[in-house]
Amino acid sequence: MLQVLVRNRGCIADWRSPRARRKATATMVAGGLLVLSACTGRVGDLPGGMTGTPGGGTGGSGGSGLPSDQDKPSVTYAMARLTNVQYLNTAHDLFPSVSFGDPTLPNENQVGGFSNVASGQTATSLLVEDYEAAASQIADAVHAQFGSVVTCQPATAADETACATAFIADFGKRAYRRPLTADEGGRMLAFFQDQRTSDDFPTALSAVIEVFLQSPSFLYRLEGANPAVAAGAAPLTSYEMAARLSYLLAGSMPDAMLTAAADADQLTTPDAVEVQARRLLADPRAHQAVARFNYEWLKFSRMEDPPKDMVAFPDFSPTVSHALRDSTEAFVERAFWNDHALQTLLSDPHGFVNDDIASYFGVAAPGSSDMQLVDLDSTQRGGVLTQPGLLAALAGPVDDSPVQRGVLVLDSLLCNRPPPPPNGVNTMPPVADPTTPMTTRQRFETQHQQGSCAACHIAINGIGFAFENFDAVGKWRTEEYGQPVNSSTMLNDTDVDGDVNGAVDLVLRLAKSQQVVGCVSYQWMRYALGLDATQINLAAARAVAGDFAAGAGPMSELLVGIVKSDAFRSFTVATP
Repeated sequence: MLQVLVRNRGCIADWRSPRARRKATATMVAGGLLVLSACTGRVGDLPGGMTGTPGGGTGGSGGSGLPSDQDKPSVTYAMARLTNVQYLNTAHDLFPSVSFGDPTLPNENQVGGFSNVASGQTATSLLVEDYEAAASQIADAVHAQFGSVVTCQPATAADETACATAFIADFGKRAYRRPLTADEGGRMLAFFQDQRTSDDFPTALSAVIEVFLQSPSFLYRLEGANPAVAAGAAPLTSYEMAARLSYLLAGSMPDAMLTAAADADQLTTPDAVEVQARRLLADPRAHQAVARFNYEWLKFSRMEDPPKDMVAFPDFSPTVSHALRDSTEAFVERAFWNDHALQTLLSDPHGFVNDDIASYFGVAAPGSSDMQLVDLDSTQRGGVLTQPGLLAALAGPVDDSPVQRGVLVLDSLLCNRPPPPPNGVNTMPPVADPTTPMTTRQRFETQHQQGSCAACHIAINGIGFAFENFDAVGKWRTEEYGQPVNSSTMLNDTDVDGDVNGAVDLVLRLAKSQQVVGCVSYQWMRYALGLDATQINLAAARAVAGDFAAGAGPMSELLVGIVKSDAFRSFTVATP
C-alpha cells in the first residue's frame, strides 16, 4: 500500500492507493490527493458598510430572517473540490477532440441542500480509487487518440524533450487554471523522462496526463496564494478569480477569453469581473450551471419518479412523471433567463404542458407531445410552488404532505428551516381512517396540535396548509375523502404576515417579501462560495440582496452582484 503525506497551508493530506498503478514517483509528482475540506479562513467585517437585514429588514424576529446576534457579516472560506459535474465538464473541455465515456465517481454529500459545499467533501478511500480510475480511463482514451491531443511529431530525443516540455506547460496551465511553477514543470518533465526509459513517447506523455488529473491543483480550487498578502483578507489573484467565476457561471474550467484576461491580470476590480460575468451569462453553458443550482435549491431531485399509489392515481405513469418534471424545470428556466424578476418565479400564472400532462394543470390538451406555454387559472396557480411536478414530489403516495411543502418554503425561500423533530417523536404522517373520513389537514391538525410537535408545526403547517387544494399528484381539488378542503391559514414570523387564503394568496405574499429576496440572495451566495450555513451568515448577503431588491430586475443581476461582491472576490490567508 502506497501512502503519501503532503502538507499544504497547514493541512495534512493522506493519500492511499491500493493498486499504485504508476510508479511511486507519479504520486509524488501529483502531490497526492489533498484532503482540504477542513482548511478554512475567516473574514470578519467585510467592506462596504453592509448593515441591516437581508433585503432591508429590521433585524431580530418578525420578518428579518436574521437573528440579532448575526448582525455582523461573517464568511469562513474553505478549499473547494470540483463537484462531479464540474470534474466531468472540465475533463471534456481539456480534451475536446477525444471521445471517452464519463468515468464513474462516488455519490456526493449534500450539506444544506447543496453538493458543492466544501465541508461535505470528505475524501474517502473509495473517492481516491475512483479518481485514480477516472484519470486512468481518460489517459487511456487520450493514448488511443494521441495524435488529436499532441500534434508535434518528435524525431529525436531532444525533439521529444522539447515537445513534452511545451505540452506540459500548455496542458498544465489549463488543468491547474494557472501557469505551472518552475518546480511543477520540472517535476512533470522529470517524471516523463523516467517513464520514457521503459515506455514509448505516447505512453510516457499519457502517463503525465494521468498524473495531472490526480493532482490536488486539478481536483481542488486552491486559493489564497496572493503573494502580495502575508496574512488576513486578501483579494483573489486573477487566475483564482477566473476559476471561481467560471465554475460558478459555466460549470467548468475558464475558457480562452477568461484565461487571457487572467494572463493580463485584468480580473482584480469589480468592473472587470462584471464584464466577464455578463459574457459568461450569455454562454449556453450558463443555463446548465444555473439549472444545477435550481435543481438543488428547490429539491428537484424529489421529482425523479416520486412513488404514487396506482390504485389512487392509475394515470400517473413514468411518462407523466417525467413530463411533469420537465415542465417544472422549463418554467424555472423561463423565469430566470427571460429577463424576469424573482416575482415571476414565485407568482407567474403560466405553465408548460403537453397532451400527457395538460389535465394536471386543469387546461385543455394542446394537441402536441411537445411542451407548450399556456395561461393557467390565476385563481388556482401562480409560480413554481404551484407547479404540479413539484407539488407531486412534495407529497406521499396517496395523500399530500403539508409538512414537506411547508418545509420547502421555510428552508429554501425564507431561510428559516425548522429544527429536526425531537428524539422519539413519531414522524410518520397520520393514516386515514376509512370509518371516519377526514381531510389530510384535519388529520395533521389532530396530530400536531399537541405535545412537542405543536411549536414547530405552527410555522410548518401554517404554510403547508395553503396548498391543500392540490392533491398528491398536483391536481386541483375542492374536496378530499368527501370533505371540503380548507386552504385558509396564517403566515407568521415573516415580513408579510397575515391571513392567507390558499396557495395563490401565499405566493403573492412571498413575491412581495424582502425576507425572500434576502434568503434567495443568501442561498445563491452560499452556493457560489461552496459554504455551509455555519460558514456564512445572512448578513453577508445584505449588499447584493439590497441591490437586487431595489432594482427588481432580472434574476441574472443577482449573480452579477454576487461575483462583484467583496466576499466573492476575497479569500483569507492564514497567519504563518
